[in-house]
Amino acid sequence: MTKKEAIKIFEEKKVRTLWDDETEEWYFSVVDVVGVLTDSVDGRKYWNKLKQRLKAEGSELVTNCHQLKLPSADGKYYKTDVATTEQLFRLIQSIPSPKAEPFKLWMAQVAKERLDEMQDPELTIDRAMKEYSLPYVFHNGKKLYFKRDMLVSTEAAYRGLLIEQDERSAHRYVDSYEELKGKTLLDIGAAEAIFTLDTIEYIDHAYLFECDESWIEALEATFAPYKEKITIVRKYVSDVDDEDNIRLDTFFQGEGKSIDNLFLKMDIEGYERKALEGAVHILEHGRQIGGSVCIYHLHDDKKVIESELKNFNLKINIQPGYLYFEKEMRSAIIRFWS
Repeated sequence: MTKKEAIKIFEEKKVRTLWDDETEEWYFSVVDVVGVLTDSVDGRKYWNKLKQRLKAEGSELVTNCHQLKLPSADGKYYKTDVATTEQLFRLIQSIPSPKAEPFKLWMAQVAKERLDEMQDPELTIDRAMKEYSLPYVFHNGKKLYFKRDMLVSTEAAYRGLLIEQDERSAHRYVDSYEELKGKTLLDIGAAEAIFTLDTIEYIDHAYLFECDESWIEALEATFAPYKEKITIVRKYVSDVDDEDNIRLDTFFQGEGKSIDNLFLKMDIEGYERKALEGAVHILEHGRQIGGSVCIYHLHDDKKVIESELKNFNLKINIQPGYLYFEKEMRSAIIRFWS
């Protein structure tokens, strides 16, 4: 099956989908659909009870449902019950919901849009952009989206980003974007992810670690044309693993993930130390790794983080210049490479 993932939006709620090029069929996450129709906090629990009832009634619908891997909130892929459009029409009949008819019309529109896009591929990007009523700027010929509540402040925020990554800036992450050619980028504390957008033509893939849902919406809009290269991870990077946090060492234990050829960009408001402490295996054993880490959020960041990186026998360099922060002139970025 040649699959293409997509996040579809129904009444501001996300529905994970897969398009199969071979069968020309949409597959929808049943849990997501159930959650939309029932306004359930736990769509999975509702679906499990409904499956039991349908099985008891002898329905073939449950038997015929597929399981495919879909991305979860932690950026990993797990097998999830999915259904085709035809199967969903039958399933909806078993769920009392005032949203049933609007949802059926929405599914028909999704199917029509895909047929239109097959005739004219440029419609795919155009439609993705129109789905988001977000402020944006044109950055080097690409649309860079910002949060909804930044309509007034977008221009000032963008100017700040340009100053931050100017070649003369103490906050500049790399001398040249060529340094990321063929790399897997970990954009830790992604926010608007301008650094990822600047390097998108060079990198193999990027993991955008961001928990702020208002930034997630902007990220999905910005990277709609490059979604095959992007994975958004709704987790804080830290030195523990729990519902909200993940260690990089844990994240890269996932299937098919290599710890080689990584570039770590960390700008996480003083939590850089914890993120590094959760990446011990990567820093010790990863080959051809490098990165740029902010070292100005805490008073002694420069000393502590420099010491941590040296313990892994990594080469380091402090970006020239200073930032005025917390009434002090501080170095901003430490770069490292193996």
